[in-house]
Amino acid sequence: MCQLFAVNTADNIIVNDYLKTFFSHSDIHKNGWGMAALEGESFSLEKEPVRALDSAYLAERLRESIEVRCLMAHIRWATIGAVSYSNTHPFVGRDVSGRQWILMHNGTIFSFAPCNDYVHRQKGTTDSERILLYIIDVINEEIRRRGRDLSGAERCQIIERVAGSLTFGNKLNFLLYDGELLYVHSNEENTLLRKTLPGGVMISTEALDDDHWEQFPLSTLFVYTMGREVYRGEDYGFAYVFDKKKMDQIYMAYAGL
Repeated sequence: MCQLFAVNTADNIIVNDYLKTFFSHSDIHKNGWGMAALEGESFSLEKEPVRALDSAYLAERLRESIEVRCLMAHIRWATIGAVSYSNTHPFVGRDVSGRQWILMHNGTIFSFAPCNDYVHRQKGTTDSERILLYIIDVINEEIRRRGRDLSGAERCQIIERVAGSLTFGNKLNFLLYDGELLYVHSNEENTLLRKTLPGGVMISTEALDDDHWEQFPLSTLFVYTMGREVYRGEDYGFAYVFDKKKMDQIYMAYAGL
């Protein structure tokens, strides 16, 4: 699978030490790394389809201070899709209002028919990219139906509905950013943790220091901005449980066996 990291705070913080620990986990999660520093509608995106520990660029990047209010990072352990730049997280897309959406995902979509429509539209071959394309199409449909751009509250409700529809039978841990709001979702126990910061929150697949980290609530969408929780969805009542047989089947399917 993959690992996720995010921070969202009211004031800038330096995240180099956290990122160094996070990217050190690429000894196992070795199929690519990505990072997006987010500031309103502006963002800087960096990614490579190489093991983070082997990246000369990333090593140099981490020698300089990385001071942010909102950042997402990802290390990939490929399950669906080859090791390539187009399959490396994050994925970025724009809706009809001009709003850009950035997605990082840790999980597997075993079955969700609406995502199948994007196999021939996507740039890469991952189920994660298909999730983003589906989300943007749902957002576009709502914008056209309402005849206007969507408010933050409306976007939260739509993303909650999308997450709920994707959750059943699938592993769905994701970070999603829309130029204003950071959406966080997990539905497998012990695969995403949360740490409270002064004026903010930090999210990671594994604890990155000796402070207190708690299990991120399952099957519930949380949304943050400027370090504050601004939306908490309803518990869908479904948590994913690892199924080795299903994973083996999907490995064989994508290996062409």
